[in-house]
Formats: sequence, structure tokens, C-alpha cells
Amino acid sequence: MKVKLRGIRISFAKSLFVPREDAKGKLKYSVCALLDPKTKEGKESIARLEDALDAVAKEKWGAKVPPTARKLRIHDGDEKLNDSGDVLEGFAGMKYFNAYNEKKPDLRDGHLKVEGDQSSCSIKSGDYGTLFVNLWAMDDANYGKKINFSLLGFQKLRNGESLGGSDPTISEDEWDEPEESDDENDPLLN
Repeated sequence: MKVKLRGIRISFAKSLFVPREDAKGKLKYSVCALLDPKTKEGKESIARLEDALDAVAKEKWGAKVPPTARKLRIHDGDEKLNDSGDVLEGFAGMKYFNAYNEKKPDLRDGHLKVEGDQSSCSIKSGDYGTLFVNLWAMDDANYGKKINFSLLGFQKLRNGESLGGSDPTISEDEWDEPEESDDENDPLLN
């Protein structure tokens, strides 16, 4: 079931452009979607996801939805910790879920379709926009009965404060001027 979610803030945006290897060795594109339960859009997106999860579960298992499938795949951001045990930047007070796909997602920077890598657009972790996911039920001997999110696409609609993982830039005036040298052994002259 395809679901359109508005007001999503994305984290780990690099994985929208460069697939990462999963536990089974498959390369997958991914994104971590943050939902703010205090905003109108966040509440609407959470409700839309919960309704879709229920519908997909009932379609797959009917009235006998297994308890493992009832477990919502929407997580509490306050429980997403870094290696130091602190809540990850941008996750406090939020809900989140992860979506994956082996196929490259459709990406839009405003109205422009993104054809290249991350350097060809302005999408970064912390930005806000519309996310499309596909929910599907799984009944697997190894992984059990659950509902997954497939990543379909993301459209950036507004800039957000960057979420970690990016280094500060160096302006041109911060660089030193090289000194003049007549020494023929100076590596800068060779």
C-alpha cells in the first residue's frame, strides 16, 4: 500500500544516494524518516501510517493478525542512542521509522528531479519534505510475520538545520598565503 507522508524530516540522507549493504549482503538505498508528533503534519502522518499498517495487516492475515505484526514499526526517537548513550541529534521527542529499497528512490529537490549523486542537489540530513513509502506484509520463516516499509521517493520542500555528520566548511580567507622561497629543495616548488 503506497502512502504519502508530509512534513517528514530526513536523517542519514547519504543513503538515499549511495546504497549500503544490509545484513544479508544486499545493497539497499534507505532513509530514516522523523515525524514530529507535536505538529499537525506529524500527527496526520502518524495516523496515516497507523491506518495503513492496520489495513495491510488485515489484508494479509484477516481477523487473525499475529501479535508480532501488530507491533508498530514506528519507533520512539528518545530511544535512538549514539555510541555515547545520548539521544541522536534531532531524534528527541520525535517518532521515526526506516525505509529501504534495492531500487534507487525517486528524488526531487523542489520540483527538479535529481538525476545524479548527492552533490547534484541540495538534499541533506535535516531537510523537510514529502516521503512516499510502500507498506507490505511479510510472512517469512526466518524473519517472522511483520510489516515493512519500502522507500519509493522523497521530495525536499524546505531546508532544515543539518543533522550531524557534516564537517564545517573552510572559507577562502582562512587559508594561509604560502611564503616565497628560493630553495630548490622546497617541495612546493617541485
